Amino acid sequence: MTAGHFVVLSLFGLIFLFGKLAWFNWPIGIVTAVLVMGIMVLELIVAFLQAYVFALLTSVFIGLMQHEH
Repeated sequence: MTAGHFVVLSLFGLIFLFGKLAWFNWPIGIVTAVLVMGIMVLELIVAFLQAYVFALLTSVFIGLMQHEH
């Protein structure tokens, strides 16, 4: 679950790594910002998918526990 955070931090690190190049700092900043936003959207989709699956499994298991009379 922390892999997405590490990817985002490493992409932000590219800005500081290439920040000294005068002719290359704006394009790398824009590309990095777009990639970071994409990774964050992917993390959000995965979080909602996990919440849906766990809620579905919980409801199925609770339904199986109830006794039929």
